[in-house]
Amino acid sequence: MGNRIDRCGRARVGGRTVAGCGTSNGGQNTSPSTSSSSAKGEASALPKGETITVWSWQTGPELQDVKQIAAQWAKAHGDKVIVVDQSSNPKGFQFYATAARTGKGPDVVFGMPHDNNGVFAEEGLMAPVPSGVLNTGLYAPNTIDAIKVNGTMYSVPVSVQVAAIYYNKKLVPQPPQTWA
Repeated sequence: MGNRIDRCGRARVGGRTVAGCGTSNGGQNTSPSTSSSSAKGEASALPKGETITVWSWQTGPELQDVKQIAAQWAKAHGDKVIVVDQSSNPKGFQFYATAARTGKGPDVVFGMPHDNNGVFAEEGLMAPVPSGVLNTGLYAPNTIDAIKVNGTMYSVPVSVQVAAIYYNKKLVPQPPQTWA
């Protein structure tokens, strides 16, 4: 059984932040942590020369941004970062859950909707967001509430969906008051 080294970090590219935590043994939880990383993900506290696997469910420009961030991280930290496009995986997010349960999941997941947090956090398949990684003041309170499970943040918002209704006042004098 090997030691598990927790790794937490963050990177920015083009206004986007990616944060993640993982293990140095490809996600296999084998023994208690021998972490030297800080809660803020400071690069000086992280081990070097690790292989980090990122699974992305985003495509197009978002996937290219993740690859660019991964390359920058690898260069700055002396790690090897492997980005795997999972966007067309027919098993979807259940594939992550199955892999994580068997210790074969990725170190970082990008593009997973927050509504998966509850089940995955309750099963111990996700680590809480480390202190200092996310400036909650930059987000609307309901956005932060959406990523929490039992008061603990389990993901970092990448985008927020906003619902709106447009109507023609000549045809609809009074807009609907509810979505129903």
